[in-house]
Amino acid sequence: MRSKPFRAAVSVLAALGVVLVGGCGPVSPGEAAQARQALVGPDGSMTFQLPSQPSGFDPFAVPGSADAMLAAAQFEPLVTAVDGRIMPRAADWWGSVNEGRTLIFTMRRGHWSDGVRMGAGDLVFTLERHLAPGSRSPLLPTLLRIEGAQDFHEGRSQHVSGIVADTSRGVLVTLAEPELNYLSRLTGLLVLPQHIYAGEALTPDEFREPRVGSGAYVFDRWGPDGSTVYLEPNPTIQPHTRLTGVVGRVVAPERVGAALESDPAALDVAVRIPGRDLADLPADRFNVARAPGDRMVGLAARDGGPLADVKVRQAIAFALDRGGVLERQLGGNGRVVDSVLFAPDWAASPDRTQHPYDPARARELLAAADWDPDTPVRIAVLTSDGDTGTWDALAANLAEVGLQADFTIHAPAERPDVLADPAVDAFVETYRMAVPDPGLAESWVMCGAPSGYCNPTLDALLVKGRGQLVATERQETYRRADEILSTELPVIPLWVPDAAVAVVKGRAGVNPLVQPETAVIDLWGSA
Repeated sequence: MRSKPFRAAVSVLAALGVVLVGGCGPVSPGEAAQARQALVGPDGSMTFQLPSQPSGFDPFAVPGSADAMLAAAQFEPLVTAVDGRIMPRAADWWGSVNEGRTLIFTMRRGHWSDGVRMGAGDLVFTLERHLAPGSRSPLLPTLLRIEGAQDFHEGRSQHVSGIVADTSRGVLVTLAEPELNYLSRLTGLLVLPQHIYAGEALTPDEFREPRVGSGAYVFDRWGPDGSTVYLEPNPTIQPHTRLTGVVGRVVAPERVGAALESDPAALDVAVRIPGRDLADLPADRFNVARAPGDRMVGLAARDGGPLADVKVRQAIAFALDRGGVLERQLGGNGRVVDSVLFAPDWAASPDRTQHPYDPARARELLAAADWDPDTPVRIAVLTSDGDTGTWDALAANLAEVGLQADFTIHAPAERPDVLADPAVDAFVETYRMAVPDPGLAESWVMCGAPSGYCNPTLDALLVKGRGQLVATERQETYRRADEILSTELPVIPLWVPDAAVAVVKGRAGVNPLVQPETAVIDLWGSA
C-alpha cells in the first residue's frame, strides 16, 4: 500500500477542512444512507422503457443508449447527479484538497452480488480500464486530465501516477491542474468488479449477460427475442429492495405514446417521451413528472466541411425557426437558447449574440460567404426518436434560404461511426449539464472536440475558469467565453427540451433529471 499521499492529504484536511467536490456541503452518513435506503419492502415488479434495442449491459456505452441504461442498473455509478446536486452511490463520501487538484473518495461499505466486498481496488481498476490504450470510453477526454493518465493511455507507464488506493476503501485522484468541479464530470462512471473483469478484454460481448453487479437489481435473463430483459433483486443489498423484479422493454420513443394508450400493461415507466406526445398521455393511469431540462440539443458543424465558414453557421442560426419548430413539433415543451453555456445564468454574458428567426439576415450571410445553393449538407441526428417531423421542419427552414440539408437519424449508440464518417458534414446531438456548471461545456467546444473546431483564445478562457476560486473572476472568464461561443457557434444551439417521465399511478421514485434514469433504480417502487 502507498500511504504517504493519503496521510499527507488527511493532514491537510485536518488543517484546512475538507472541501466537498460538486458545489454543496459534505454529505453526512445519514444522507448517504437515505439515498440508498428502500422505504418499503418488496412490492411487485416494474417495467421500464428501453428506447432502442440493447446489446447488453456495457458500462462503456455511449450516453443515452439502451446499453447505458442497463449498465447503470447493474453497476452503480461512482456518484450521480440528482436535481443538480451530486449524491452518493458507490462512493459515499468525497472531498478535495490542494484547491481542487486532489480528490479523495471513500467507497461505501458493501458487497458485489456474489458476496465479494467492494473496495478501493474496484475504483482504481475501473479508472485504469477507461484509460487503457485503445479505450473506447466516452469518459476518456475527462479522465486524461488525471496526472499521469496520458502516459498510461499511450503505454509509457504501467499505472496512473495520479490514482492511488491507500486503504481498503480510500482512493486519491490527483489532476494535472486544479479543477473545482471535476467530480460533476464523473457522474457517468460506473464502478466495475475487479475480481471479475481483471485480465478480460471488456468488449461489449463481455457484458451481454453480466454475472456480478452492485445495483439494487442485477441481470437475470433475456426474453426470447432480446427486446425484453429481466432483472432480479441483488441479494446483498440491505434493507431489502422495494420490488420483486424490474423489467426493461424496448419501446421506441415515437411509439411510446400509442403504447401507453393502447396497452395498460406495456410499461410502468416511460423515460423517453417526445414533447409532442406529453399532452396526450393517459392521465387516468400515469403521472407525469416534469422539470426544466438540463440537456441542450445542438448542431455541430465539422471543421473543414461546407459549414466551416462562421458566416454560414450564423446564417443557419438565423434561418432556423427554432421557437416555431419547438412549439409545433415538440408541443412547446422546452426553451430556445443562444449559447452552449445554457446554464448557469451567471455565466451568460449581457453581450451574448442573439440569433432570432430572420431568413433575410440568413440570406445576406450566405451571400457574404459566397454560398453555392447546390452544395449538399449532410447532417446526422443522434437520437432514439425515429420521428422525422422535427428534422423535416428544420430542413424546410434551411431550404427557404438556399441551403439544401439532408437530415438522417442515427441511434445514439452509432455515435462513434457517425463521427468517423467523412461524408457527415454536421451532427445533432444532446449536450448535458448534470450540474449547472459552465466548465462542463469544455469537451463540446475545445480544441480536440469531435467537430474539429479550435479557438486557442476560447481554450485559454475555459482552462482559466477551471480553477478560479473568486466567483466574480470566474463569472467574468466564462462571460467572455460565452461571447465567443454565441458568435462563432461551434455548436449551434437549438433548444433545451423539458425533462419528463411518465410513471404508472401507485409507483414513484423515478426522477426526470437523473441520467441514466436507472442510476437511482433502487429508489423505484411503491408511492
